[in-house]
Amino acid sequence: MKRETFAIAIVLLLSVSIIASCEPERPASRPATTLKYSSPQAKPTTLQRTSPSTQQQRSPPATPIPQPQYVVEKTTVTRTTTTPPSRPSYQTPTPKTQPTTERTTTAAKKPYEEGYMGQTDEITEESTGETLTQQTSASQQSTTSQQVSTSQQTAISPQTQTSQQQSTTSQTSSSQQTSPASTTTVSVPSGRKTYSSYAYLLQNANLAALLAHPRDIYIIDIDDAQLTPIEISQLHSKGSTVVSYLSIGEAEDYRNYWQEGWTAGNPDWLDVENPDWAGNFKVKFWDPQWQSIILANLDKIVDAGYDGVYLDIIDGYEYYKEKGVADADQKMIEWVKRISSRAKAKNPNFLIIPQNSPELAVHMDYLAAIDGLGKETTWYEAESKIPEDWTAEAVLFLDGAVANGKFILAIDYPTNVAKRCDFIAKARAHGFVPTVGPRELDKIEELPVC
Repeated sequence: MKRETFAIAIVLLLSVSIIASCEPERPASRPATTLKYSSPQAKPTTLQRTSPSTQQQRSPPATPIPQPQYVVEKTTVTRTTTTPPSRPSYQTPTPKTQPTTERTTTAAKKPYEEGYMGQTDEITEESTGETLTQQTSASQQSTTSQQVSTSQQTAISPQTQTSQQQSTTSQTSSSQQTSPASTTTVSVPSGRKTYSSYAYLLQNANLAALLAHPRDIYIIDIDDAQLTPIEISQLHSKGSTVVSYLSIGEAEDYRNYWQEGWTAGNPDWLDVENPDWAGNFKVKFWDPQWQSIILANLDKIVDAGYDGVYLDIIDGYEYYKEKGVADADQKMIEWVKRISSRAKAKNPNFLIIPQNSPELAVHMDYLAAIDGLGKETTWYEAESKIPEDWTAEAVLFLDGAVANGKFILAIDYPTNVAKRCDFIAKARAHGFVPTVGPRELDKIEELPVC
């Protein structure tokens, strides 16, 4: 047993010597890693490495390494869009009226055209007589109680009037019966309706509001009312005529034609803003581009089934007259004639009713193009009376229009009942159809019992 153990020990020693002699030398620069065993028989359980003595702990550099700096430049992008900005809920404008400042009237010897059935003498407080055509009934003559002298007539003598009235009594009696004290019936050319009442409602107009206040004529705004063809037909079934407002002498920045970026001078036909009506701009109304815009809106009114159009800012010509456009009045006459021709080509019975500027109605071509006239503030501006010479001048021209077969829709805006009654009585005395209401034209008011 001892011999075997001794032999094994010798073999082991020889093996170790052989292995040692065969192991290559390690490089001097690379320190050896020592495996430490607790005993020849023990197996290593953990590899324990000793870090090289030359490796030291890394310290941060004395000067920090500069980091790149990123600068974000803000860029403002300006974009032009053709989409108009959102607008507040639609607000229909109140029609414009004459200012209440002083003025000088030059009514004497107006340039009446041949065939005009009105006065040609100077205006005085008494000179409100009218020359009556075949369409004027005897009852209307007694209402006005005016004596027409031979010198005040341009075409018809008293004897001729008498014979004409006798010859036409049987033809016109059905439509020209003496009206009750509370109404005035306006005679119109043969085949046309007669009118004794109307409503002027440019805001809050809907079918229910209109049906609640029966009238012969309704003046509303197509953009505000938004009536369907069926609703217009319902009003027709009640015997009513439906007319839409249309401003032809100023541009309004809340209309569908208005484009973002428009301002005075751009486009070149767009003029200064009206200082009394924000968002309303003077226009060179004779410009073809402006007229094409309005004619497109006119077509929409005709196609929607309306019976007529109520043209506002006819007096816009006065602004350009003062600016040196000598024929501004004639340009407005031609503009109204073009509107009339366009509409009546589609509907021969379509009504053309200009508002204010009755002085243009002394021109026969203008009279031929229109069916009636609207007139504001003839006797009262709110609670104040209009100067008598202003009233006399306006009534002179309006009487002439009536004498030539045109109806007059008159509105004044007093709130006092006595003043309303005074206005109504005076309007009816001249054969006009009167109505009253708030300046905002946002509701229909009944005429007072006077």
